[in-house]
Amino acid sequence: MWKWSTVLLLVGSTVFGCDDASRRASARLRTQVHELQQELAGTRLQIAELEGKLQAAGERHGLDGDVLANTPNVAKIAISPFSGMRRDDGVTSTIELYVSAVDGRGRPLQMVGTLEGKVIHAPMDGDPVELGHLTMDSFELRDAWRRGLDGTSYLMTIPLTEAVPTDVRFLHAQVLHTDARTDRPHEATMEVRPTPSNEE
Repeated sequence: MWKWSTVLLLVGSTVFGCDDASRRASARLRTQVHELQQELAGTRLQIAELEGKLQAAGERHGLDGDVLANTPNVAKIAISPFSGMRRDDGVTSTIELYVSAVDGRGRPLQMVGTLEGKVIHAPMDGDPVELGHLTMDSFELRDAWRRGLDGTSYLMTIPLTEAVPTDVRFLHAQVLHTDARTDRPHEATMEVRPTPSNEE
Protein backbone atom coordinates (compact mmCIF):
# COMPACT_ATOMS: atom_id res chain seq x y z
CA MET A 1 0.00 0.00 0.00
CA TRP A 2 2.80 2.36 0.83
CA LYS A 3 4.20 1.92 -2.67
CA TRP A 4 0.99 3.17 -4.23
CA SER A 5 0.91 6.10 -1.83
CA THR A 6 4.46 6.98 -2.78
CA VAL A 7 3.67 6.76 -6.50
CA LEU A 8 0.57 8.99 -6.12
CA LEU A 9 2.59 11.53 -4.11
CA LEU A 10 5.28 11.64 -6.78
CA VAL A 11 2.75 12.02 -9.58
CA GLY A 12 0.92 14.79 -7.69
CA SER A 13 4.17 16.62 -7.01
CA THR A 14 5.08 16.43 -10.70
CA VAL A 15 1.67 17.78 -11.79
CA PHE A 16 1.72 20.63 -9.29
CA GLY A 17 5.32 21.36 -10.25
CA CYS A 18 4.29 21.62 -13.90
CA ASP A 19 1.42 23.93 -12.97
CA ASP A 20 3.77 26.19 -11.02
CA ALA A 21 6.27 26.25 -13.88
CA SER A 22 3.48 27.04 -16.35
CA ARG A 23 2.22 29.91 -14.20
CA ARG A 24 5.73 31.32 -13.87
CA ALA A 25 6.25 31.08 -17.64
CA SER A 26 2.92 32.82 -18.27
CA ALA A 27 3.81 35.58 -15.83
CA ARG A 28 7.16 36.11 -17.56
CA LEU A 29 5.45 36.29 -20.95
CA ARG A 30 2.91 38.83 -19.69
CA THR A 31 5.71 40.96 -18.29
CA GLN A 32 7.63 40.78 -21.57
CA VAL A 33 4.54 41.70 -23.59
CA HIS A 34 3.86 44.69 -21.31
CA GLU A 35 7.48 45.86 -21.63
CA LEU A 36 7.37 45.49 -25.42
CA GLN A 37 4.11 47.46 -25.59
CA GLN A 38 5.66 50.28 -23.55
CA GLU A 39 8.77 50.23 -25.74
CA LEU A 40 6.62 50.35 -28.88
CA ALA A 41 4.57 53.28 -27.54
CA GLY A 42 7.78 55.17 -26.71
CA THR A 43 9.23 54.45 -30.14
CA ARG A 44 6.07 55.73 -31.83
CA LEU A 45 6.32 58.97 -29.86
CA GLN A 46 9.94 59.42 -30.91
CA ILE A 47 9.08 58.75 -34.55
CA ALA A 48 6.23 61.27 -34.43
CA GLU A 49 8.54 63.90 -32.97
CA LEU A 50 11.27 63.20 -35.54
CA GLU A 51 8.77 63.51 -38.39
CA GLY A 52 7.82 66.94 -37.06
CA LYS A 53 11.46 67.96 -36.85
CA LEU A 54 12.16 66.81 -40.40
CA GLN A 55 9.22 68.84 -41.65
CA ALA A 56 10.36 71.87 -39.68
CA ALA A 57 13.94 71.43 -40.93
CA GLY A 58 12.85 72.13 -44.49
CA GLU A 59 11.49 75.49 -43.35
CA ARG A 60 14.39 76.51 -41.10
CA HIS A 61 17.54 76.40 -43.19
CA GLY A 62 20.78 77.20 -41.43
CA LEU A 63 19.64 76.02 -37.98
CA ASP A 64 22.29 73.98 -36.19
CA GLY A 65 21.58 70.25 -36.57
CA ASP A 66 22.22 69.48 -32.91
CA VAL A 67 19.87 72.28 -31.80
CA LEU A 68 17.17 71.05 -34.16
CA ALA A 69 17.56 67.43 -33.03
CA ASN A 70 17.18 68.41 -29.38
CA THR A 71 14.31 70.87 -29.74
CA PRO A 72 11.17 69.22 -28.30
CA ASN A 73 8.10 69.07 -30.50
CA VAL A 74 4.60 67.79 -29.90
CA ALA A 75 4.44 64.07 -30.66
CA LYS A 76 1.05 63.23 -29.15
CA ILE A 77 -1.94 64.89 -27.46
CA ALA A 78 -4.47 63.34 -25.09
CA ILE A 79 -7.72 64.15 -23.29
CA SER A 80 -7.65 63.77 -19.52
CA PRO A 81 -10.13 61.39 -17.83
CA PHE A 82 -10.96 64.33 -15.54
CA SER A 83 -12.87 65.84 -18.47
CA GLY A 84 -16.66 65.89 -18.30
CA MET A 85 -19.90 67.84 -18.26
CA ARG A 86 -20.70 70.86 -16.13
CA ARG A 87 -24.18 72.31 -15.76
CA ASP A 88 -24.07 76.10 -15.41
CA ASP A 89 -27.79 76.25 -14.60
CA GLY A 90 -30.83 74.08 -15.06
CA VAL A 91 -30.70 74.34 -18.85
CA THR A 92 -27.25 75.32 -20.16
CA SER A 93 -24.49 72.70 -20.17
CA THR A 94 -20.84 72.75 -21.15
CA ILE A 95 -18.24 70.06 -21.69
CA GLU A 96 -14.85 70.70 -20.10
CA LEU A 97 -11.98 68.99 -21.87
CA TYR A 98 -8.48 68.95 -20.39
CA VAL A 99 -6.02 68.45 -23.24
CA SER A 100 -2.32 67.76 -22.76
CA ALA A 101 0.67 67.21 -25.04
CA VAL A 102 3.94 65.25 -24.76
CA ASP A 103 7.15 65.21 -26.78
CA GLY A 104 8.96 62.20 -28.22
CA ARG A 105 10.18 61.19 -24.78
CA GLY A 106 6.72 61.27 -23.25
CA ARG A 107 7.39 64.50 -21.34
CA PRO A 108 4.80 67.29 -20.90
CA LEU A 109 5.11 70.03 -23.49
CA GLN A 110 3.35 73.31 -24.14
CA MET A 111 1.36 73.56 -27.34
CA VAL A 112 1.71 76.43 -29.82
CA GLY A 113 -0.92 76.79 -32.51
CA THR A 114 -4.65 76.16 -32.69
CA LEU A 115 -6.87 73.69 -30.86
CA GLU A 116 -10.29 72.61 -32.08
CA GLY A 117 -12.75 70.55 -30.07
CA LYS A 118 -16.05 68.85 -30.92
CA VAL A 119 -18.64 67.00 -28.87
CA ILE A 120 -20.66 64.49 -30.88
CA HIS A 121 -23.59 62.20 -30.17
CA ALA A 122 -23.38 59.10 -32.37
CA PRO A 123 -26.66 57.14 -32.14
CA MET A 124 -26.73 53.47 -33.11
CA ASP A 125 -29.52 54.01 -35.63
CA GLY A 126 -28.80 57.43 -37.08
CA ASP A 127 -26.24 59.96 -38.26
CA PRO A 128 -23.81 61.60 -35.79
CA VAL A 129 -25.04 64.89 -34.31
CA GLU A 130 -22.61 67.66 -33.32
CA LEU A 131 -23.69 69.02 -29.93
CA GLY A 132 -20.90 71.54 -29.42
CA HIS A 133 -17.83 73.01 -31.10
CA LEU A 134 -14.97 75.30 -30.10
CA THR A 135 -11.88 76.60 -31.92
CA MET A 136 -9.08 78.31 -30.00
CA ASP A 137 -6.41 80.44 -31.66
CA SER A 138 -2.80 80.55 -30.46
CA PHE A 139 -3.49 83.35 -27.94
CA GLU A 140 -6.57 81.62 -26.50
CA LEU A 141 -4.72 78.32 -26.34
CA ARG A 142 -1.82 79.82 -24.40
CA ASP A 143 -4.24 81.50 -22.01
CA ALA A 144 -6.05 78.17 -21.40
CA TRP A 145 -3.00 76.53 -19.79
CA ARG A 146 -3.80 75.00 -16.38
CA ARG A 147 -2.03 73.04 -13.67
CA GLY A 148 -4.18 70.37 -12.00
CA LEU A 149 -4.18 67.05 -10.17
CA ASP A 150 -3.06 65.15 -13.25
CA GLY A 151 -0.36 67.63 -14.27
CA THR A 152 -0.49 70.44 -16.80
CA SER A 153 -3.14 70.71 -19.49
CA TYR A 154 -5.24 73.13 -21.54
CA LEU A 155 -8.87 73.68 -20.58
CA MET A 156 -11.44 73.72 -23.39
CA THR A 157 -14.91 74.78 -22.26
CA ILE A 158 -17.27 73.77 -25.06
CA PRO A 159 -20.85 75.08 -24.80
CA LEU A 160 -23.47 72.60 -25.96
CA THR A 161 -25.82 74.14 -28.51
CA GLU A 162 -27.97 71.01 -28.78
CA ALA A 163 -29.75 69.09 -26.03
CA VAL A 164 -28.26 65.80 -24.90
CA PRO A 165 -30.71 62.90 -25.30
CA THR A 166 -31.75 61.53 -21.90
CA ASP A 167 -30.88 57.93 -22.73
CA VAL A 168 -27.28 58.66 -23.77
CA ARG A 169 -24.56 57.18 -21.54
CA PHE A 170 -21.53 58.60 -23.34
CA LEU A 171 -20.69 61.42 -25.74
CA HIS A 172 -17.78 61.39 -28.19
CA ALA A 173 -15.19 64.14 -27.66
CA GLN A 174 -12.66 64.90 -30.39
CA VAL A 175 -9.80 67.43 -30.36
CA LEU A 176 -7.43 68.52 -33.11
CA HIS A 177 -4.23 70.50 -32.48
CA THR A 178 -2.39 72.05 -35.41
CA ASP A 179 1.20 72.75 -34.36
CA ALA A 180 2.20 76.24 -35.52
CA ARG A 181 5.89 75.27 -35.51
CA THR A 182 5.56 72.23 -37.77
CA ASP A 183 2.05 72.64 -39.24
CA ARG A 184 1.40 69.01 -38.27
CA PRO A 185 -2.03 67.93 -36.96
CA HIS A 186 -2.44 65.88 -33.78
CA GLU A 187 -5.75 64.28 -32.82
CA ALA A 188 -7.20 62.71 -29.69
CA THR A 189 -10.61 61.27 -28.83
CA MET A 190 -12.39 60.10 -25.71
CA GLU A 191 -15.83 59.06 -24.52
CA VAL A 192 -17.25 61.56 -22.00
CA ARG A 193 -20.11 61.03 -19.58
CA PRO A 194 -23.05 63.39 -20.24
CA THR A 195 -23.54 63.98 -16.52
CA PRO A 196 -21.10 65.26 -13.87
CA SER A 197 -19.12 62.50 -12.12
CA ASN A 198 -20.82 63.22 -8.78
CA GLU A 199 -24.26 62.49 -10.23
CA GLU A 200 -25.78 59.09 -10.94
